Amino acid sequence: KMLLSNSCVQQIFVIAIIAVSCASSSRVSSRNSDFLSSSTTNKHYHVPSGSLLTYDPQGIKITYQDGIEEFHPNEEDETKKDLHKIDDNGWISSAWYQTPPFVYFGANWTVPENPKIKVLDTIFLFNSMENIAADNIIQPVLQYGQSAAGGQPNQWYIGSWYVGQNSSYHTNLTSVSPGDVLGGVMRLEADIFYIESYVNGELVQSLSMKNLPAPDSIQVVLEAYGITSCRDYPEEPVKYAKFYDMLIADTPDHFINFNWTIWNNLKDCHTTTQCTGTNVCEIKYL
Repeated sequence: KMLLSNSCVQQIFVIAIIAVSCASSSRVSSRNSDFLSSSTTNKHYHVPSGSLLTYDPQGIKITYQDGIEEFHPNEEDETKKDLHKIDDNGWISSAWYQTPPFVYFGANWTVPENPKIKVLDTIFLFNSMENIAADNIIQPVLQYGQSAAGGQPNQWYIGSWYVGQNSSYHTNLTSVSPGDVLGGVMRLEADIFYIESYVNGELVQSLSMKNLPAPDSIQVVLEAYGITSCRDYPEEPVKYAKFYDMLIADTPDHFINFNWTIWNNLKDCHTTTQCTGTNVCEIKYL
């Protein structure tokens, strides 16, 4: 198969090839936020869907759809933690694979039911690509509650993210409901990675990243903050998140098969990840 990578024409979307259209969006100036983050970065910038980020060792340039550009230089943050450092919160459970190159990673998953207890916690479920230094990651993210991207307590959202060493960039959030089928796609075309979030087959948020340091690993992840009880996770009837119909390519015309490596932080409710071959992984809240 050839991956069809232009978001204005037919393209692959993990279950089937669908047609999507490019939707224009008004420019919103980037801004800092004090909400909980899906990373441990210091600054957070909101950019509208369809914006282009260009990586530079000195910082990130944002190019908006109207052609206006902004440059955000890197700033040292001595308090920054490693992206994977966990106490009782952070990356809770994940599956990962580290044999580059990677030019495509698509996955489907379904929005879970809300947790039974309504609290001010933040839950993230996503597939992602990351470099070996763990300081550049791209990810279409399902979010429960509030984060640097915004949102309200006790509500699910999806958006597209780039997280760098000292800052993160995210699109608008699209509200989703339990039972909605999500798609997260990251694909390379020339020197640009596209980070795309789908809801029920429709492209709703897209962010693109130019000159991204080559991803060395891919992941599916449960990340959480503010968890105080195992009942803070989604409960019955489904006590797990299932990533399925996953497709990974190392060249534009070659999908790969492999066995995932599992990582669990067993402090958190004995949450575990189990994978069946390459294409299905379940993150279970035990």
